[in-house]
Amino acid sequence: MMIADTVQLDRKKDYSNKTKSLIPTVMRNSHSKSKGKFGMTLRQLLDKVADTKSVGVKLDFNGINVFRRSIKVLQDMRAKLKFPLWLNAVTDNMVDKYIDEFLSLCTHNFPKATISIGMLHKGQRLKSGEGYSAKLVTQMKDTLIRNNVTQTVAFPVPFYIAANSVDTLPALKNVQGITDTVVLRDFIPPPGPPLPLRAVEQLPDSSPSRRRFWKQLAPHQHPKLGSSAQ
Repeated sequence: MMIADTVQLDRKKDYSNKTKSLIPTVMRNSHSKSKGKFGMTLRQLLDKVADTKSVGVKLDFNGINVFRRSIKVLQDMRAKLKFPLWLNAVTDNMVDKYIDEFLSLCTHNFPKATISIGMLHKGQRLKSGEGYSAKLVTQMKDTLIRNNVTQTVAFPVPFYIAANSVDTLPALKNVQGITDTVVLRDFIPPPGPPLPLRAVEQLPDSSPSRRRFWKQLAPHQHPKLGSSAQ
């Protein structure tokens, strides 16, 4: 089992010096009286998971500042992190140097953790119905190679975009120095007007278009095709 949540910075009072500081926190409390407040710090979450010894943790980071503070917590608790750890960077609002910093901190401090990283960098957008171009895939490969990434890497790719990228995404399976990559599919449709490709998402598994995507891109992840798919 994997626990997943977005890490954010919350101002919490430090009773030792009566000041407030930014603390990496997770798990929003949904109760009405404390709506918008965070119910647990990152350190508390990791402590609980370490005690259970039966789950892993996936942490999402929307910016480099929250990751810088979080990596200090992770470093302090290194001895207790015996469970699967997944570090995900939402890169839509991150420039190249911050993406490089994220990858460098991951590889130097947690070489056995799974790294998850977005395809788009700050300022990059896809048009409606557009897939990931060969240029974007090359950008991803160059970023990983430049930062000497050799551990498992996952690429969170929305299905409605992946279905239009079957000719380019398979190249991510061949990145120098990396032996294990996973393309994750996201079936949550995008906001706004329906896209033409959303029809592909709604097709049954038996449809040729959907089977073509799984066979070319990620047959080992398909619930029915399995590893025997050619």
